[in-house]
Amino acid sequence: SLDSVKTLVEVEQFQLTASYRRIPYPVHIKSGRFYYDGSRERVSVKDLAGTLGSSSFEAFSGSVAWPEEMQLQVSSIRADLRVPEVYPWIVSYPELAERLKEFKLTEGTVAVREFDLKGPLLKPAKWQFKVIGSAMNLSVDWKPFPGPLSIVTGDFEGAPRTLTLTDTKAKMLDASFIATARLEEFLYCFSGAELAITGTLGAKAIDWIAGLSDLPSQFRLRPPLAVTRAHLIWKRNSET
Repeated sequence: SLDSVKTLVEVEQFQLTASYRRIPYPVHIKSGRFYYDGSRERVSVKDLAGTLGSSSFEAFSGSVAWPEEMQLQVSSIRADLRVPEVYPWIVSYPELAERLKEFKLTEGTVAVREFDLKGPLLKPAKWQFKVIGSAMNLSVDWKPFPGPLSIVTGDFEGAPRTLTLTDTKAKMLDASFIATARLEEFLYCFSGAELAITGTLGAKAIDWIAGLSDLPSQFRLRPPLAVTRAHLIWKRNSET
């Protein structure tokens, strides 16, 4: 019977331009391979290269399977992502918007060197992932900060519950520094952070840090203050 016929399609090279209502910019595929396996109820792509708006990607390999709930798996990708385009798209998903409600990224570029992801296609909050890359000229607004954090350059490694920043050159208020940081429960309640900082703090930055620890004014140091490997630990609803 026709029910026993299973389709297998392999496309070794193709180009494609498409629009999808959940993606705010046209997707242009310049090269790559496409596979459809009807017997396994699976669509997969390999080595895709293309653009999404002004962002670009290459070496994208992934698959979607639907034996029951549709499952997404991405095994590799390299990409240069423009934050003003990509971040609004990410927070258009209500579950992710809720988890990122204390943060806002407004400027900059994120270069992804390694990315692995798997989980239910239509439930991004349940995705398991690991991403490694670097950030350039990134502007970050976070509610507890007294002003925007400007990340000039820095490397990162992210997972659902932790975000690690390495050799991050940044500025905030009248402070400039290089930091290594580990942020806990980053996509959940953001429960805490541990930082090592080397740099220079001006009067505004010193006042802000002193205010976090309720340090009496007579014990506050005069600016500018040079710090070397200062170690800070922050816990939500606790002391610094």
